[in-house]
Amino acid sequence: MNRDSNHRQICIDTHYFPGKKPYVRIEQGKEQRFSYTWRELCEVQDRMVSQGLDPSLKMMVWKPFHERFQLEYGHHEWPDTEKRVVLVGELNPYQNRRDFDLYDEPASSAGSRLRQLILGVKRETYFRYFIRRNLCVKRWSMPAARREMEQLGRLLPGHVFVLLGNKVKAAAGFAGVKAFETTTDGSSTIVCLPHPSGLCRAWNQLDAFERARNILRKVCHHIPLGELG
Repeated sequence: MNRDSNHRQICIDTHYFPGKKPYVRIEQGKEQRFSYTWRELCEVQDRMVSQGLDPSLKMMVWKPFHERFQLEYGHHEWPDTEKRVVLVGELNPYQNRRDFDLYDEPASSAGSRLRQLILGVKRETYFRYFIRRNLCVKRWSMPAARREMEQLGRLLPGHVFVLLGNKVKAAAGFAGVKAFETTTDGSSTIVCLPHPSGLCRAWNQLDAFERARNILRKVCHHIPLGELG
């Protein structure tokens, strides 16, 4: 799979900032330039979906024009010496759009708890420095989750994968690794954390949030974990 086709597998995470931004749409190998706000871009994508077109298919991808030649996710100032961090969750019960994977709204969502309580980072930091990916859409399927995890491993080899919860660990083949432990898979680093849901009792321990941050600090020095205090 070449680099361009890799870029067309996953939608980027820089859509969450206000104001119009330049975008390029790649359709059948040709670039078309547009300028949209995030709301306008959502409306365009929704129309495409209603017409039977999926914006996340290989034939088409949306991304900021100035980042079109760079890695699909993350901030452009990310140092080459640092690994990127991929947050891997189950699914979003509120949305079936891939760009809302582990989204930090509503306040009761797992994504909100993950950003504010567990990682302790500002919204801008969360969207710029983390790749967020759920393994399933709409409903959980272990076969589909395993296929998605295999694809992520191929697209982002050598980076840090944070597996959130037992289902995700099982889909990735690390069911035997305990929460708050790390391991490796080839050149990739695997970090296993409990599911960020408020129903998960593992987070009730007094030092749980700090334990998670300390583990991640060892493998991602560039991210200001705990910046919220």
